[in-house]
Amino acid sequence: MPADYRLLAGIYDALGMGDFGRMMGQRAVDFALRNGWLGRQITEVGCGTGAALLWVARHHYITTGIDSSPEMLALAQQVFAGENLGGTWLEQDIRELNRPATADLVLAIDVLPELESTRDYEAVFKSVHTMLKPEKWFICDMYTIEGLVALNTPDRLEVNTADLTIFTHNQYDFERQMLTRSYLTFRRAAAGWQRQEIPRVLRSYPVQAVTALLQRSGFQVLYVLNPDMTRYETGKTGTTRVIIMAQKR
Repeated sequence: MPADYRLLAGIYDALGMGDFGRMMGQRAVDFALRNGWLGRQITEVGCGTGAALLWVARHHYITTGIDSSPEMLALAQQVFAGENLGGTWLEQDIRELNRPATADLVLAIDVLPELESTRDYEAVFKSVHTMLKPEKWFICDMYTIEGLVALNTPDRLEVNTADLTIFTHNQYDFERQMLTRSYLTFRRAAAGWQRQEIPRVLRSYPVQAVTALLQRSGFQVLYVLNPDMTRYETGKTGTTRVIIMAQKR
């Protein structure tokens, strides 16, 4: 399952790891509204710091964030409290949710790539299906295989401040379509500098395989989009991520 967010929570914002979710929360809900979705209750699974929920909470939707990391949920609560925003926060494994059908929309932004297998994908899809009201929507994203390969960049200095330095090192496994990104951190402390190495493993699968899993889990796939909300074209080069929008059957 996911990386050790007990450790990643401390560098999450410094690395801008919530930026994609923050952008996609607004884009995805706006697109859904313009294409027939209606509702008030929005849940994010694998919510992290709640970045994808911020925009919807600011627009007075009823929000629920679910994550397995108490450290990330604590950060989310701090962010929302700082803006006087309400929300419900639940610490649970998103593969094993057993919640009533109360959600009008479920988001899974920047979380599927950390799942270990297509069995985990299917477990999440079935959990989401259970918590959605009839005919309501599920929106998720995934890396294309091309996009995951593009993340395999040389070692790089990501953050360099007076108190924190972070390097990234990538190692790609072409046989298993898996990228291991390690964050080497040096943080100033009273006794000197503390060193930590935090790995994060990302995986990708063919888009057609994931949409087939959604259909098998009780969804109708409505749209497969690029992050700019244009239509994704199978086989077209240059697409690093896709956004999948599906409706509960």
